[in-house]
Order: sequence, then C-alpha cells, then structure tokens
Amino acid sequence: EHERFISGVAMALDTSGGTLVPRGFSSVARSYLSQRPELLAMAWLPRVTAPERAALENWASSRHRLRYFIADVDQDGFPHTAPRRPVYYPVLMVEPNSGLLQLGRDFMSEPVRAQALNQALATGRPAASAPVRAVRSGGEQAIHLLQVARGVREGARPAGVLDLTLEIDTYLQRSVRQTGFEDFLAAFSDTTPGRPPMVIQDSTARSYREIDNRKEL
Repeated sequence: EHERFISGVAMALDTSGGTLVPRGFSSVARSYLSQRPELLAMAWLPRVTAPERAALENWASSRHRLRYFIADVDQDGFPHTAPRRPVYYPVLMVEPNSGLLQLGRDFMSEPVRAQALNQALATGRPAASAPVRAVRSGGEQAIHLLQVARGVREGARPAGVLDLTLEIDTYLQRSVRQTGFEDFLAAFSDTTPGRPPMVIQDSTARSYREIDNRKEL
C-alpha cells in the first residue's frame, strides 16, 4: 500500500520550474497520514548541489523562521553543520511539523539512511532502510521508505526524494490484527544482509523452534 502511494505521488507531484518544494506536497501528505497511525511523518528531501547550498539554507531559514542548515547528525542525535560535499539530500519539509524529523538532516551522511537512498536513486523504485531511531531522544524503531521524484523531462536529474517514516511496532501490530486470529503469536526480526539479526517484535515469549512456521519477507 505505502509503496504504491509513494510511487504514485512521486510521479504526480509538480517539481517543475525549479521549485524547492513540490506543489501540493503538504495537502497530499496530511490527507494520507491522517488515516494511517503507523506513519510518523512524510518528508521532502530535495537534491542540493554544493553551489546551491547557501541559497537553499537562506530560503529555508526564511520559510521555517529559524536557522536552517544542512546537517550531519551524530550518534546521540545532535546536528552539526555538514562539511562540503558535491550533493546533499537534506530534510526540507515535514508533515506533520512535529519536530519528529530533524530539519536539514542530510540522509547521505548516515550509512543506514544513505544505503536506502542510494538504492532508490539507482533503481527508481521505493527502497526501505534498515531499522533506525526516528527521533533525537531515542524513541521507537522506524524505517524510511524512500522514492525518487524526477523532473518532467525524460532522463532529468532527480528533483528530490520523498520519505515515509513508518513506526515498526504499530505497523506490525496492525498487520497481525488484520489476520483476524485473536490468539495469533508472531516474532519479527530484521535480517538485513551484512548485519546481525535484530528482533523487532516478539509476542511468542520464547526462542525459535524448528517446528515453527518461518517466512522471510
């Protein structure tokens, strides 16, 4: 469902005329998020080159009425001014404007988010990140679902990337409830290649047994 939505929105949004924020972004985001409690936020990450950086930061500071800067975020969740790079994909707009996502955060500066972003850029298809912490203070585990939005011309460079931030626990609980089996028990683990398996949610209260049904998603 979410993949179909974000792909459709990426094709429909108007990114023509050099606009920094696609026309209609906020209204589309608010409408979709209001009916889906597992979605924490929807964000727009424009493609910004090094020569464009100063103008983008000035425009965003005026728009948001605060000091906006493209940031690298450390392991404790605190932003620091990003060093010069050829290209950035910073968080420019977020719905809802709740402070959940760090404005200015450059997804290219963080390995987990950058891996998903590079996959989305390479394939043109939705790409999901491995689990991350969504907020500076810790919070619940979330994944980012990213989709590239391109200009109207064939072969145009990416205008930016759409991001849906999805809270894993709420999403999995909703999925289990939709099976219609009240006593259904399930355990979910992240098995991203190259990373140790990580339990995300487990209602079985015991370790895996060979007789258990196992499905790789």
